[in-house]
Amino acid sequence: MSLSGQLKLFADGLAPDKTIIKASHRCVGDIRTKLRDYFRNTDTVVHRVRPLGSYGKKTSVYLSMDIDIVVYFNDIEPPFTENGLIHQLEDFVHYFDFAFEHSTNKSVSFRYDSQFSIDLLPATNFIPRNIRGLSDCEKISEQVKAAHNYLRRNPRQYKDLSSSLSEATVSFQKKRNCHTLIRLVKFWRLAHGIRFFACSYVMELLAVSAAEDSRNTRRDIFEEFRAFLKLLKEPARIALYWTDFYERKDIPPDILASPPYLMDPSNPYNNLLNKVIRLKIEEFVVPIACSTLEYLDEAGQYGAIDSSKLFFSMHGLKECYKGHNYITDCRRDPTNPMPYYIQHTDNESKFPLKGLVDSLSTCQYAATFKQRCNRNRKRSNWKELTAKIARVVEKFRRSGEDHKMRDVTCFIPSCLNDGDVYCISLNWENRVDETDDEFGTNVPTESRVFIGNARNDIASVVVDSLVEFCTFLFVVAYLAGVIYGFYAIGTFLF
Repeated sequence: MSLSGQLKLFADGLAPDKTIIKASHRCVGDIRTKLRDYFRNTDTVVHRVRPLGSYGKKTSVYLSMDIDIVVYFNDIEPPFTENGLIHQLEDFVHYFDFAFEHSTNKSVSFRYDSQFSIDLLPATNFIPRNIRGLSDCEKISEQVKAAHNYLRRNPRQYKDLSSSLSEATVSFQKKRNCHTLIRLVKFWRLAHGIRFFACSYVMELLAVSAAEDSRNTRRDIFEEFRAFLKLLKEPARIALYWTDFYERKDIPPDILASPPYLMDPSNPYNNLLNKVIRLKIEEFVVPIACSTLEYLDEAGQYGAIDSSKLFFSMHGLKECYKGHNYITDCRRDPTNPMPYYIQHTDNESKFPLKGLVDSLSTCQYAATFKQRCNRNRKRSNWKELTAKIARVVEKFRRSGEDHKMRDVTCFIPSCLNDGDVYCISLNWENRVDETDDEFGTNVPTESRVFIGNARNDIASVVVDSLVEFCTFLFVVAYLAGVIYGFYAIGTFLF
């Protein structure tokens, strides 16, 4: 199989299966109905409810499937914290007893049935209510036209209108037809613990550009992935915009005059590659992109890709090695095909739980890919899989303790054995970290994973092993000396 075929097979396996798709449809339908019922007898008028984001673009990865639901309101303009919409959506979450996670000045997040992470985003409806009979494309065109007029009058509010233009963003993505590459890029990002604010959208657009610039007449995902990594390797040279919903002249001259820039396809005022994002890419992402490119070059010489080497990263799993108070287990649960977690106590320390679950699930997927491709494979056992995920079996010890004795339990469905779920329980105290907000908004620490170096943890394991080995040699030498002493005494006496 070609290198492109190997990567395509890997990426195709990340798409949600029919069971997950049906469950997500039920989830979206239920939330849409509840939203309309909740706001029906209030002064706040809901015009429409749209599932957008990766779910709407059909680029979701089943290992980390979040659903963005945009609620369009009539006669309400941003910022939505000032008009009380964020508080109303928080009340909606609590009213229906959903598992509230956090809220920002632009969204409210909660979990639905422990499976799906939902982001509710308020948006302004710009379509005149007296216009009827429009097609979906015409509705998007009217929304974009009115939103751009609003931006010309209020250019400083360009960030507040992102949700109002999200339908256009989904339309833009669907026309490009590069779902496989985007899934591969998402997996690469999650596996390496890259989770800074807006990084998902930035990576998607760079993947679109890489796919468009590919000179191959046939889709070659290997070359497209390399082109994507090369873009990331030199972020200072990125200067990209698209003319689906606006012209070059609509972009502010000061942005065009000072690259780099990566323009939002639906918003001519929104440069996604601002200084903060660029610095994070240069500091965190560029080294990972360079090392991935080096491995792909080596793979090109040998004609084979080892997914565990390409995607396995100690960065995301760094925090798994702190502390020894984990409980691990394996159980049967065929009803939940997606990774999820259950909190037994409040996450007051802002532990980056979502990042930990993503890292565990992506590591398992990458480490077991070759075995999944083997039709004659045997059922894996817990010890083998734990070794592949953690590299150091001793760090994860099976225990007979109750998982509820810990603060949270992560559930990672097996990629090899259908119905098997691997459970890892831990306490919040294993990790407490704080970071500065990137945009002055209250983006929660829980939504980020901090990239770090796990060499200290590996070094400690090596040192421990050397100490144990030296102790063993000392004991052997001591016993040998004792035996030799008895032998010498016996020889002397007899």
